[in-house]
Amino acid sequence: MIRRPPRSTHCISSAASDVYKRQILGSVKRKIRRHIRKPKKAAVRRVPRKRKTQDQINALTRELEEGEEFDKERLKEIAEKTGLNASQVYKWYWEHRRKTSLDM
Repeated sequence: MIRRPPRSTHCISSAASDVYKRQILGSVKRKIRRHIRKPKKAAVRRVPRKRKTQDQINALTRELEEGEEFDKERLKEIAEKTGLNASQVYKWYWEHRRKTSLDM
């Protein structure tokens, strides 16, 4: 909030008027900065989401039935078999565990 110096001119100190001027300049600069357009960033194309095929889901459930825990090596093997990334396999496993724990 900008505080104005007192109205009567005989008691205005130069320090008070300097502070007032700095406050006014600061508010003007902020208003100008808001209206300056920033250069647009290069358009980043998002890869559209692809659903997992039924074969991939079947393979994932089969692997889950064989052993409950997926370690890093096993994640990589399953990813190669299914054609998914290791992070996709991990995410599926995580979501599957969450769904089954909510059902119980």
